[in-house]
Amino acid sequence: MTGALRPRHGGGIALVSTALLSGLHLLAPFAAGVSAPPSIDGMPPHLLPADTPQVDTLPDPVHGNTDRVPGPEAGELPPGLPGAWTEENGLWINREARAISLTASVQADAFMASLPPDHQYHGLVNVDGGAASKALFVTEVDDLEIARVLRELGAQDGGGVPMSAWNLRWVPLVPQPGSRVQGSPIEVTIHWQSAERHFSLEELVEDSGGEGVEIRFGGNEEHSHHWESGCILCFFSCPGGVVSNAAYTIRDHQRGATTFDAGTRLPPDGTRIQITFVVGPG
Repeated sequence: MTGALRPRHGGGIALVSTALLSGLHLLAPFAAGVSAPPSIDGMPPHLLPADTPQVDTLPDPVHGNTDRVPGPEAGELPPGLPGAWTEENGLWINREARAISLTASVQADAFMASLPPDHQYHGLVNVDGGAASKALFVTEVDDLEIARVLRELGAQDGGGVPMSAWNLRWVPLVPQPGSRVQGSPIEVTIHWQSAERHFSLEELVEDSGGEGVEIRFGGNEEHSHHWESGCILCFFSCPGGVVSNAAYTIRDHQRGATTFDAGTRLPPDGTRIQITFVVGPG
């Protein structure tokens, strides 16, 4: 017989089962008035029921890569980068790789239907910004937060692009509209759930001028109050975008030196995509 006879308070005796004692910790939540069974959150995988759904996750360096955090749902983070990713304020951040990743939506029709003076100009814009209705991609992440984190990761602005580059764009001979963004290079890749691979930004747009896409960091936080455009990425060197294209200037846009069109590889409007920026040297 398993058990023991023990004196009871007040002089009686009670039969206490050893097996019952070993299981009392399972009943503690109910003794405290909890009406539902304990949550399975945080249980080791080998103790979870066999039919528990599993979630794709990424290592969490804060806990020594033993605890895990969910990955983004719109697309995959780029493979092959060193370090681990954490989520902060809607951004996925990899400090060792000097990279950020954010979720955005495609709106190619709006981009192609945009009107002068800034038609087919805006690549990525905050959804609440003044230029959102003209952008190729929109995101819920704040443009100033993106600038802040890129600076934290080591991006340098190289002096940015002056506001006069835009304000004097119609004036011949003055040098400002010919200014090019000169900050740290930024590699941009894009992925979505049905994508066959990660694409560069240049692969997803068509550039009639042939100079391509050379994205560099401009920062331009000091100019955001002029337009409140929410601009994050522009296809021309710009005083408004956090990053922009050093291959073309505002004067090139004003003179029609090129036109950026939505490429045939882009997924349909409304598709949620994952856009990743990696800060290069310089």
